Parts: sequence; structure tokens; C-alpha cells
Amino acid sequence: MTMTITPLLKKNSFLFSALFFLSSSLVLAQEATIFTKDTLYNWSEHPERNERLDIENQYSAVIRKSFHRLHFFTGETVADLRLRETRHKIISLHDNQAIERFNKVTLSIPEGKLVQIKARSISQQGRVTNLGLSDIKDIYPQDGLSHHSYKIFAFDGVEIGSQIEYLYTVERDAEICDFEYIQSDLPTFDVTYELISPLDYDFVLRSYNGFAHAVHSQEQDYQIWRCYKDFIPALYRMPYRRYEAHLQRVHFKIAHPYQQDYRELLTWGEIAGGLSRSAYKILESKEVDAIQKQIEALIDEEEQDDMKKIVHIDSFLRNRVRLVPAAINQKTANNLLDIMEQGYANTYDLLKIYTAFFEQANIPHQLVATTNKQEKDFDEEFPTWDYITQVLFYFPQTGLYLAPLHGKNYSLGIIPVECLNNTGLFIKKLTLGTVIDANYYTQRIKKQREENSGVHTHYKVKINIEKRETELELKRSYKGYNALKNKQKISNTNCPEAVFATHFKLRLPNNTYNEKLNITHLNHSKPMDIGLLGEDFLCLQGKLSSVSILEEAGSRYLFRIGALLDAHPKINLLPLPKEGVERSHPEMFITEIQLEIPEGYMIRNLTDLSRQVIGKQTPLRFSVDYELDSDNTFVKIKIMEYYGNNYYRHDQLASYDEIRAAAMEFNQMLLIFDKKQ
Repeated sequence: MTMTITPLLKKNSFLFSALFFLSSSLVLAQEATIFTKDTLYNWSEHPERNERLDIENQYSAVIRKSFHRLHFFTGETVADLRLRETRHKIISLHDNQAIERFNKVTLSIPEGKLVQIKARSISQQGRVTNLGLSDIKDIYPQDGLSHHSYKIFAFDGVEIGSQIEYLYTVERDAEICDFEYIQSDLPTFDVTYELISPLDYDFVLRSYNGFAHAVHSQEQDYQIWRCYKDFIPALYRMPYRRYEAHLQRVHFKIAHPYQQDYRELLTWGEIAGGLSRSAYKILESKEVDAIQKQIEALIDEEEQDDMKKIVHIDSFLRNRVRLVPAAINQKTANNLLDIMEQGYANTYDLLKIYTAFFEQANIPHQLVATTNKQEKDFDEEFPTWDYITQVLFYFPQTGLYLAPLHGKNYSLGIIPVECLNNTGLFIKKLTLGTVIDANYYTQRIKKQREENSGVHTHYKVKINIEKRETELELKRSYKGYNALKNKQKISNTNCPEAVFATHFKLRLPNNTYNEKLNITHLNHSKPMDIGLLGEDFLCLQGKLSSVSILEEAGSRYLFRIGALLDAHPKINLLPLPKEGVERSHPEMFITEIQLEIPEGYMIRNLTDLSRQVIGKQTPLRFSVDYELDSDNTFVKIKIMEYYGNNYYRHDQLASYDEIRAAAMEFNQMLLIFDKKQ
């Protein structure tokens, strides 16, 4: 098994930072102290094996040392800022699983000059095995998109109790901001994150999720920011908890050069202006004429509904222009018509096409820039390009969002769940003569309504007592994100009915799913249907016959009514995570059952169906209601699970657990059929 360590990879897929830093009005001092870079970090040539700690007995592997240094220095001129990045790790291996995971290491090396690379292993008896340069192999990506190469090496002969160690230093162009996850699924001792810079530059560091705050010091011609922790516990993945967002991490950014006017760099104003200049352009007259002509063909002259205008424009552009990575689309055409003619565009150009159409159609709109909240929440108090990884459109008059940069599956009102309930940078274009700038503010991106992202299931149930068989007619409709998720499952198949039949389950206590769903009808709206704005929709109908949900018990029959409650998994989360429970989005599940009571029988425990569990001070609910017809031949049962938020704090977990437990308990519910006397 290969372990990959990726140093300081930019998570920002739009790569705006370098572009706007180079184009900013920063003026550097002409005279400054030149920092010498001769002091190279190194390891001891005579290593002493770390003594095993008692806590290590609990883990497959432990990181005994993690050192990361960012060493900024000036080149031939003070404006030529360079970076030497050094990493040093020691990992103890305590079982065969750890050996399989770490006996081969792949290092992702940023584009630049490799100054040094070393690797060695230390056996339990203290025997040191150094790897030579011939043991370290190069791998170069073939796609042309990566700015990294890879070094791969194997530690032959490592055994339980061994330690592996590696060190490398890369010299490369400096970055104005970046971040690193410090924590992992392994406990880590002796953790150092260090940034060194010349006196001419000032940096700001911010730590998250409990990582040590930076301590600043100055030594001769350079200054140091150092974060140190003697121990960081492992963090494991759990259901209903974002993983990367909870890892300890640290961000840095250049604040301003010393000996200047102390104007802060990387403000939200600067970032908003940079995004605005990327997304808008001053149109040529032929571009205006062509876009206006196309809008007239798409939209009736008397149409006043902004939502319909947006949908028509979005549908046209999605089918006309395909988004490709900037590295593939090296040609950046100045004319939007040429871009549309070639049929593909990079991020910048596609944004320009959309904004040009919205402006010419007089549709009020704003850009919204935010993070993928699965990786990290947007921090409005720390302006940096690392918090700009997602770009949306917001239409104030409708309150809806659009995500054209995220694929064809997202329609108006349905944006990626990783953007929901997150803060964003809202940007409105500002034109000063021929200069494009922006007004901006930060605000929460409103959550999706739970009723627009649920699952509604109808069952008609007929029981054949003699055959001990149950016939079920099913109709299930998915809305919003649940529809989107299921459409993605069937997007690459010619037989979606078979895919759904495979995934459909009756949740029986023994976890056997031997019933086969025969789907008789499958219907899904196109994302751009005018009548379903903000509601992506999918509906299936089918039939199945079950011999598992009816059981004979002497003269009685037991019907597993709870097996029909399968709109989503009922996961036992105990112990509940102390960080809280994080669902991907608010949602509602409704199951309606029309059960035909077998002739000559009655339901003994009908009143046991009723339930009302309501969350305290938080929008949660689980309820079961029933209605028996006047002839006692049918009973109608309605079950509702309601999760009005996507995040429940630690102090709300007791209420959340009540709802979860009520659903799991009902999943075991039996109806008892007795013969009438």
C-alpha cells in the first residue's frame, strides 16, 4: 500500500491568488536586508531510536515527529521572494497493518528545485538502513495539469517495532497565502510548524480547531513564527461528521511589507475586486449585438419573470459551452463569441459569459465566493484566497442561487451541499469609468428548505395470509438533493430501473434483503423545467412481493410494518460525536402506508403505532399517525421524520438522539393480526 503525503497543495481550484497578487499595486522597498538561506535544516547522522511510550500500544502507528518549515528569502532583488519548504517525519510502526501502509511512501514534490531528500529506517534493535538516491524513484504526471512531481521509495525489511524517517527540502516560488492540515488519523508527537521571513515582509498566521497559536520572535535579519504542540490526538472519520473541517490546521498570508505604509494586503475588498475583474469585462459592440440577439431568441420580449429568464439563459449556456480546467484551455480568447464558438471555456471565461448574458438581460445578480465546507468553514475574519474555492451566482430579487461551475446537475435553487449554511463573500460589480471594481459584504448562504429536499413514499399493502405473502405497490418521489443524489447513481447507465431495483431495500431486523423490486415506471424532470424551479424531481413506481415481512406465530401473524421505513439508513451513532451531528442538508422523510386488513382478522395493537417525538429548541420531529376506516378494512399510517437543520450542536444532541432512536425503534415495529372471534 502506498502512503501519499501532499505538502501545501492549493485547495483553491480557481487559482486566483497568483493572478491578482501579480496585478496588484504593491510597491516594495528598493533597499532591504537580504536574508541568507545557507542554514539548511538537517537531521542527526547518528539517530537514537525513540523509546516506545505506553500510549503507543493503543495504535497501529504513531507519528513521533512532524516538522514543517516555510523559509522565505529574497533573491537577487527584495521583490523576488523565494521559498524553501522543508518537511521531516518519523513514524513508528506497531503492527502488520502499519507496515503495509507505510513500507512504501510517495511524496508529492511542488514544482521547483529539490535541494535535499533523505530516507531511512531504524529497526527495533537500533539498526539503521539508509536509502540512497538510487532507491528514490521519480514519477512525473502525464496529464499536464499538475504542478507537482512525485518521489517514491520503499523501506525494505521493516518489521513490527521499526521506525521510518524521511526529510526533504524544495526551493520554489513563494506563495502569498496557503494552509496545511496538521492533524490526521494517527496520533502525532513533537509537532512544529515554522515560518521564517526577512524583516521586509510581515506574515499573519491563524490556527484552527485547537492547533497551537504562533509565537513570534526576531533573530538578527529575519523573523520567525512558530507553532508547537507536544501531542495531537488522532481524529477518525465518523458518520454525520465532516472530517477535514474538524482537523487541526494553520493558515498563513502576507500581511504587508515592512518599512511601507502598512496597508494590509489580502483584504476582502482586494479579493472581491479581483474576482469582479475576473468575472466581468467591458464588452465590444459586436459582443453586445450577438448576445442581445441570442437573448431575444431565448426570452419573450414581454417576459418579466426573472426566474424564467435565468433558467432559459442557463439552459442555453450549459448546452453551448463546456467547462474545462484552465491548464487544458491554455487559449484565453478576448472575444466571448470565439469562446462560445469553440464550445469550451475555463473558469474565468465561463464566468464572463454568464455575467455578460445576465447584464444584457437586465437580471440583477451578485457573485458569491465561499469554501467547500467539507474542507473548512469560511472565516470572514481572515481574508485570504484559500477561502475562495466555490463561486456561485445569487439573485437578490428571487433569493435563489445558481452554480454553473459545478456541473449540469445543479439547477436554479439547487447548489452543492458543501456551500449550504456557510458564510460567503457577496460581490456586486462596481464600474468606475473603464475600471471594474466591486462592492462586497459577507453573509450566510441560506439553507435549502427541508420540504424541497425530501423523500415521499406511498405503499399499498395487501396480505395473503394463506400464502404468508405480502404484495406491495410502491410510489416514491425524491426532491432536491435526494433527487440529485439518485440521478447521479443512474447517470451512466442505460438501465436505471435495474440500478434502483438493486438499491431498494426493506430494512428487516436480520438485515436480509431478498425481495426484488420490479420498477414499472421511472420519471424524472429535466433540471431546467420551468415548473420545478429549485426542486429537482425524480419519481419511481414499482411492485414487489415479500415473504419476509409476515411471520406466523401460533394462531397469530406478525407483520413487520417497520420494515417499510427505509427512506434513509437508520444509523446508530452512539456514542454521539462531541463536535455535534452534521447532516449534509435539511430534509424531510414522509412514508404513507395504506394497509388492507386481511378478511377475518383484526389488528390487536393498532394503538401502539402512535408516536410524537419533538426536539427541544431545535427543529426535529418523528411522528406516526394512523386512521382506521369505518368498515375496519383499511388502515392508513403516516410516518414523518423531519430534520430542519443540517447541524446540531453538542447541547442539542440529546434531542437529535431521541429522533434517531424513535426511528430505529419504529424500524422494529410489528403489527399483530388476530383472528376475529
